Amino acid sequence: TIEALDTELKKATEIMQKHAEALYKAAQEGQKSEEAPQAEEKSADPDDKSKAEEGEVVS
Repeated sequence: TIEALDTELKKATEIMQKHAEALYKAAQEGQKSEEAPQAEEKSADPDDKSKAEEGEVVS
């Protein structure tokens, strides 16, 4: 029935909201703890590539 489907939809929506909130919190915590390492990795990657390119050109 439509009522049963509506109930299932509401349950599913609540579950999805809980998962979304948990993922959002985990993402926030992850960003806080990984901000510095990520910044270092991002700045290090181009350096590594340019060093490798320079090394290839020199050799």
